Amino acid sequence: MPTETEADAPLDAIPPAVRAALQRELAIALPQPQWRIEPLAPGRPVYRVRIGGAAHVVKQSDHPARVAAVASVFAARGIAAVKVRRLIDDWLCLDDLALPTVEQRLSRGIRVDDLKDWMPGLGAAAAQADLVGMRDRNLRNLLVIDGGRFIHIDYEGGFSAGMFDRLARPGRYARYLLRRLFFDVIDAAGAADPAAKDEMFDRFAGGLAEEQRRLSPHGADGSAGAIGWKERLYLRSRMRDTPRTRRLFRRAFEAQRLGSAGTPAEPHDER
Repeated sequence: MPTETEADAPLDAIPPAVRAALQRELAIALPQPQWRIEPLAPGRPVYRVRIGGAAHVVKQSDHPARVAAVASVFAARGIAAVKVRRLIDDWLCLDDLALPTVEQRLSRGIRVDDLKDWMPGLGAAAAQADLVGMRDRNLRNLLVIDGGRFIHIDYEGGFSAGMFDRLARPGRYARYLLRRLFFDVIDAAGAADPAAKDEMFDRFAGGLAEEQRRLSPHGADGSAGAIGWKERLYLRSRMRDTPRTRRLFRRAFEAQRLGSAGTPAEPHDER
């Protein structure tokens, strides 16, 4: 998925019980010594496992319940997402989609017109993140599909933008998502023209509104059993608040538009 590797890891980097669970879950016939294990995050238990022509990401999650809840909500609402399988304990298996991250795609350069075409999809991604209160958003955990569409990965940050904090300081999370999914993108692309920013935000806001309208009929029900009562309460609060959310994004844009590269994230926003 998002990170390139320098060298393979030994097979026993992944515990035997986890490898056995992976073999059962995916009905793998290829003997384990023929698997290729690539570390994806230095110092963290995140690996790409290549088995024949297929590849999967195996990781030990800090918050497996959050990951399962976000994946369940996304699946129930038709949001493009990475398939997540629970192996044992806090170990997860995710499909490796072999798609570039936003960071990787921008590193190759992008035309302003193509960047404008991204904006509705980035707005939709912001609506999806807002739905589940997802933190830890950055250019490395959003994959580029095609035609300006995106897929969120790394769901540990789901349901971590606290509902009561958002009631007390409603603009804070909108500023955070706008920074991560709009200003960071155009800053990385080098699109500094104020007029272009205005047009891009209009497209971003249009994508945000359209995705919120698409998601709103679902309410808080219809998800698989992976979400609990707190998550359902959270979803209900988000569905009632979508018009206000759009206004908050507009205000955040007006406040940040003149100097996006110099606007720092709030202290808790790096989580």
